[in-house]
Parts: sequence; C-alpha cells; structure tokens
Amino acid sequence: MRPKVEYIMVLRRKDKRRYLLLFVNYEKYVDSKNLNNKDIPKSIAILRKRFYELFGSIELEKASINIIVKNNLCLPNFYIIKCNLESMEKVLCAISLSYPPLTTIKISGTIKKLTSQLQFKNMQKICN
Repeated sequence: MRPKVEYIMVLRRKDKRRYLLLFVNYEKYVDSKNLNNKDIPKSIAILRKRFYELFGSIELEKASINIIVKNNLCLPNFYIIKCNLESMEKVLCAISLSYPPLTTIKISGTIKKLTSQLQFKNMQKICN
C-alpha cells in the first residue's frame, strides 16, 4: 500500500534585490517633481515610464523599481534605487535608453556595500 502524500504549501522566499547607484547627468532634472507622486524625482519617474514603454506594465511590476536614497548622499545628482535581480538586465537597458541620460555607477546586493566602497567615500570627501 502506498503512503498517503500530503502536499504542504511552501512559502515563497523574498525576491533577491540589487541596488544601483545612479548619476543624473543633467541638474535640471534632479529636483523636479512628478505631478502624480511628489516623493519620486522626475528622473526616476522617467526611468519607470521608459521601462513601461519597453517591457510593459507586468514587467514593470515584477521589476519593482523603487528609490531608496534621495539627495542624502551629500551629492545632489546621485540616487540609489532597488530592483529585482531577475529584471536587472531590463532595468539596465531602460537606464541606458532613458532621457535624460542616467549613468549606473555601481551595482551591489546590499546598500551597505554600495555606500561603503572606496569610490563612494572619495566622492563624499570631495563634497565635504
């Protein structure tokens, strides 16, 4: 006789994230605000719009592009955003095809590693 097999629901783990340090090349877009959401800088809203145009709304939700640090880096043209690891290539594509141009400075799995790198410390010394 075969034993009875019970199926147990397995909770899904959290998605792996990647954090990106972005540089906005044009200062006029840094402090501009989106009319729909005042917490999102215009350059990040443009990035989301470009991602939507390229890959659609379902992929935009899967990517879950969110801003983490805004203007707290002592350099006003730098932002830290997070996205899903599976959507990383698509996010980088949208970043490279966005206007105004955004530049990816560093990619990391944790915010701590992203901000504690030697390059980032050197940029902070210049600002102070």
